[in-house]
Amino acid sequence: MKSFLFGISLLVASLFQVDAVCAQGWGFLYLSVNVYCETRDQPGVLYSVEILHNGHTGVSGARFKLETRNGANLTYVSETIHSPLYSGNTQDGIFVCYGGCVGGQQLIATVIYEGTGLSAECGTLEVVPFPGADGPEVIGCAPGTFGFAESWHLSVSDEPLICGCPRKTQYTGTVTPGLDCLTVPVETTTWGAIKSLYR
Repeated sequence: MKSFLFGISLLVASLFQVDAVCAQGWGFLYLSVNVYCETRDQPGVLYSVEILHNGHTGVSGARFKLETRNGANLTYVSETIHSPLYSGNTQDGIFVCYGGCVGGQQLIATVIYEGTGLSAECGTLEVVPFPGADGPEVIGCAPGTFGFAESWHLSVSDEPLICGCPRKTQYTGTVTPGLDCLTVPVETTTWGAIKSLYR
């Protein structure tokens, strides 16, 4: 058994489950530090949680939030979002655009939590739906392509490595229409208006 001073052993993955969405290569979202899916909650210890999107053939963004559940008791400290194109935060709900259609692994954010030592056995930290949504959502590279995420949870306990992996939640429902990370808004103008900018 190991105890981690600066790592939260976290694996929260997401496989997209809307009809044939898995066949479209949506991949999975997961939270990770040291690639473990369980960790020990120790008072005063800082845990750095990376949120990654991996295993897809091409996506442009995601919309979700993070939440402690089932008696997990970690204190949010701060976060760094690794994209200039986002709105919100991981605790209240975040919509992140990756800056184009990306493949492979995408680092979305790094979130710092502080341990309290008060977590119930097998509490969880989870990727959950953005407020008002039916599930954690991923935006594809083609207009109108979206999917839901299956959430794999980080187990948080007073003792490490006792909960088993992975623990998951599957989401179904309707994906929010109109989510888009690739359309660039433009304003109509005339050639004369453009020339006037340089006078």
